Amino acid sequence: MFKLPFRKNIFNGIWFSQAFEYVPPDKRESFLSSLKYVSKLKGVLYISVETWMYPSIPASLRELWSDFKLYFYWKFMRRKPLLWGEFLYYLPLTY
Repeated sequence: MFKLPFRKNIFNGIWFSQAFEYVPPDKRESFLSSLKYVSKLKGVLYISVETWMYPSIPASLRELWSDFKLYFYWKFMRRKPLLWGEFLYYLPLTY
C-alpha cells in the first residue's frame, strides 16, 4: 500500500475508512504520499479514523488510555517521531 500499482493522477476520489490508525506512525507520511500520487489534482481523499468518544465517561477514558499507551509506545519505546493526534496530516493542494 506504500507503492500503489496505479499510474499518477488516476482517481477522482479515494475512500479509506477505519484503517488509517493501523498504518504504523513512521509509515503514514509515505502512505499519504502514495495516495496523493494516484489522486487527481482536485481529487477527494476521505479518511476516517476510530474515535474514542463513547456515551459513558468511563468507557471514553478507557479508550483514551489505550491511545496514550499507543502514543507512548511509538514515542518512547520505538523512538519514532510522533505527535499526539498524529493521524492529522495536512497535504498541499498542489503538486
